[in-house]
Amino acid sequence: MAKDPKIIGTLRRAQLAAGGMSDLASRLDVPVFELTRWMEGEAAPPPEVYAAALKIAEKDDTTSSRG
Repeated sequence: MAKDPKIIGTLRRAQLAAGGMSDLASRLDVPVFELTRWMEGEAAPPPEVYAAALKIAEKDDTTSSRG
């Protein structure tokens, strides 16, 4: 599977917003090793997990843009 920069970027933003890899894995209710695979582009996350990560990333983008 090819690495999808959009998915990887979203997961990285969500990781920053959540406070780290373990915190994001906990919020998404997935094992850290699985999250790592997705962030390295080895596999794609299920759609519902990606949607949850996107919400976490977008929420952080909105808060940080307020200054």
